[in-house]
Amino acid sequence: METEKLSPVQKLHKVIKSVDVIDVFLSKSSFELLTHPKLVDASQTNIVVDTDYSWSKSVGDETSFLFCEIHSKILGKDTSPEGVEKDKYHFQIDATFSIVYDLFEPSLDDECFDIFSKTNAEFNAHSYLREYIQSTCARMGLPQLVLPFKKPKTASQINKQFEQEAESEEK
Repeated sequence: METEKLSPVQKLHKVIKSVDVIDVFLSKSSFELLTHPKLVDASQTNIVVDTDYSWSKSVGDETSFLFCEIHSKILGKDTSPEGVEKDKYHFQIDATFSIVYDLFEPSLDDECFDIFSKTNAEFNAHSYLREYIQSTCARMGLPQLVLPFKKPKTASQINKQFEQEAESEEK
């Protein structure tokens, strides 16, 4: 399918029109305390999130599916003067959320699905990640640490992001 002349947002909209969410679930997780919980001060802890994306599709005669995985590595960075000096972290949490979509137009090109997984799929998984981080921190005895709400990216932000990625890949 020819989509070369479309902007990243137009490619994203092609996927949005051709999927429905079926399921979201935690497919992998691990956590590690690096500091005793009684020594963690929430006011001096910065949550750092690094996210990777992957997707695959399953095309059948009757039904097709899009599978997106959003893997997040969450670090609780100590922002106290001593913690900054020593590059200290209080905890690390790794979580992978899988999102399954009914796929009605599997012939879209891979770039469309790349853009979708890095924007909409991540947005779909964020509230689940947010709750998981909050409840996991509580189970680890840490003070209440909450990820902020995620605001959807604007069309211009999406276009700029993927045009910059395309430029860096060409170099």
